[in-house]
Amino acid sequence: MTTYYKKPKQLDEQIEILKLQKNVVFKRISEEEAKEHLFLINYINLISPFKHHFAKKSKNNPLKTEKANGKHVYEHEVDFADYLDMYYDEKSRYPKIYESISKFEAVFNSVLSYRILLHYQIENSVQFKFFVDDIKTRITNVKQKKRTHYLKVINSFEKKIDDYDSPFIFFDRLSLGQQLMVYTCLST
Repeated sequence: MTTYYKKPKQLDEQIEILKLQKNVVFKRISEEEAKEHLFLINYINLISPFKHHFAKKSKNNPLKTEKANGKHVYEHEVDFADYLDMYYDEKSRYPKIYESISKFEAVFNSVLSYRILLHYQIENSVQFKFFVDDIKTRITNVKQKKRTHYLKVINSFEKKIDDYDSPFIFFDRLSLGQQLMVYTCLST
């Protein structure tokens, strides 16, 4: 069976959709400049994440937007530049978000490693294998979809530990995703 995908819209078509379906106007930025932004940033990154800010809010639930014929309703004109402003405002916050995630990752790793090393008393490869085996038994409590992936990652631990001089370094090198995976297994 062949699956057909939506054809990508040309820049002129995207502009027409914005004007006709989203009530977008071009006051601070011309249509030609808007096409350049759509080309460089992409409609999905520039329009889709922010359209709910401009769509008519539902009377029953202000967190939702109203739709007619499966499409959002836009009662008021929206300048294309407003979408662009929102896009760049969000991007300007990324360094702070990354910094916060990085701080969380460092603290989480430190606490998790400390607790694991003390609880399992990992001083040699036999104790490390016991830790890995214990996590594997706890994976059965993880949802089936994730279980195979978790097992693959955790099975790799026994090979990877040989690349490090100590379990302290091994745990320090785990990604945040791997740390969360271990934590999930230990919490079940």
